[in-house]
Amino acid sequence: MYLFDRTLSKIKHVLEMELHEAGLSPDTDSQDTLEENNPSDGDTFGVLTYKLNCTCIQMWHNQEFLYAVRKMTVDEFIETYGNDLPNLHRMIKRCCDLNNQRAILMDAIDREIAEKANGHPR
Repeated sequence: MYLFDRTLSKIKHVLEMELHEAGLSPDTDSQDTLEENNPSDGDTFGVLTYKLNCTCIQMWHNQEFLYAVRKMTVDEFIETYGNDLPNLHRMIKRCCDLNNQRAILMDAIDREIAEKANGHPR
């Protein structure tokens, strides 16, 4: 296992512990969208970039699911997910939600840059 993979695994474990300590649902997964990654009023360019990076890393991990599905035949897909539609829905929804969160963050970064370029600092 690469050093980066080990580090990400440790980070995921710590995040899952924090989610548990925060009293979040057992269904909450460290790869679900995180509310704190949404843009907030007063976020600086650096904070927005950090949030975007966090969301992109989550998307990268979730992409593994989509790549696996992409390589399946119809029969393999039905065998794997045919009896587990709620989990399949959760995984697809998570990929879509993360993509949406990423788009919202990119728009917030674009607005921040446009405001600075037009001389409207916060």
